[in-house]
Amino acid sequence: MTLKEITFYTNQLSALYVEDNKDLREQTVGFLNKVFHHVSYAVDGAEGIEMYQQREYDIVITDIEMPNKNGLEMIKEIRKANSDQQIIVTSGYDDVKYLIPLINMGIDRFHIKPFDRKDFLLSIYKITMAVLFEKKEKLKSKELGQIMDVVESGIVVIEDNKVTHVNKAAYKMTYTSTKDEIQTKCDSLENDLIEIENYVFGKDIIEIIEKTKDTSFNKLMLRLASGISTFLFDCHTLDENKYVISFRDITAIENKEKYNQFTSLPNEIFLAESLEEFLKTDDEKVLFLIQVKNYEGIKKWHGIDASLEAEKKFADTLKYDFYSLNLDKDGILANIGQNRFVIVNKASHIDTIQHKLNDLRNQFLVKSESNNEHMKEISLEPKYKGMSFSEATVSGVLHIINEEFKKIN
Repeated sequence: MTLKEITFYTNQLSALYVEDNKDLREQTVGFLNKVFHHVSYAVDGAEGIEMYQQREYDIVITDIEMPNKNGLEMIKEIRKANSDQQIIVTSGYDDVKYLIPLINMGIDRFHIKPFDRKDFLLSIYKITMAVLFEKKEKLKSKELGQIMDVVESGIVVIEDNKVTHVNKAAYKMTYTSTKDEIQTKCDSLENDLIEIENYVFGKDIIEIIEKTKDTSFNKLMLRLASGISTFLFDCHTLDENKYVISFRDITAIENKEKYNQFTSLPNEIFLAESLEEFLKTDDEKVLFLIQVKNYEGIKKWHGIDASLEAEKKFADTLKYDFYSLNLDKDGILANIGQNRFVIVNKASHIDTIQHKLNDLRNQFLVKSESNNEHMKEISLEPKYKGMSFSEATVSGVLHIINEEFKKIN
């Protein structure tokens, strides 16, 4: 290819040239200025790294044997900063020993000095095609990301079993912040998915895709940092091994009748339904009843807003402790009235639960003075009671709960 043909593609690109030989450097920089829009040069690897850190370069061209820091050391640092950086190596005959390390670092453009300009131009052309392709893909990715981010549904693009795009809504719904976190969840879904009738279940995202691709209105139940959420899940095929997954959190819709609308915790209806399945196991079980005694006192001295805020804070703290310790995998947490909470779990967790409830009680027993003229000291005064049991019926457990709450003073 001629210089004119190549500059049609390279005239918007930048290059960094690193060479310690002054005469060769000046000669080559003059030639490169005819090829690229912008050319910077450095006299050794140390200066090359310094210049590389100041701006982005489409192509790096470097010698190997140089003072202060050689080309091999510089390339290693560049690769750490940008593993996709396109690099051409130019070096002397006695540097062939570096070929294997360079190949291992992904360098496949190696020219022995003095290099043939036609061959050198051909390398520049080929590497330019790779740069332009990468720029085009990044632009497409950016445009896709901008489109995805205005969509309220969570969207994840899977290509060759890897997560390539995630929109803001997906991060928010799954309590994640990076593609790597999403990838980890996709690779081990069986740890977070809840296997239940009429809901999709699989060990990883690939199995889920196989079960749901090009179908609509699939539902799955997922254990997240905030608790258990229900999602409406669709999977569409874009290309071979490339899929777009979209999902919406429908937890509030699904559980409107089974959850306390203020604290978002399961209510007595959910508790009754869940107990039926929970009691089928042969494990020794434990029941904890938590009652908060002073909502009315807070309402009286601080007002209803303060009372509701205190209720929400207590419920959120209890919920966070329950789910962060994965206690939901073996049991149930329910809010069965403004001031009453129930935990049912395997007896093997009794020490963990009791320890957390002691911490919770101490945390909310701290008293604070009201701004009210009466300066009434108040606290939530949470109290709890625990008991173990083995065989029981749903109605029997519910009866125990009602009777024991009456005894908590």
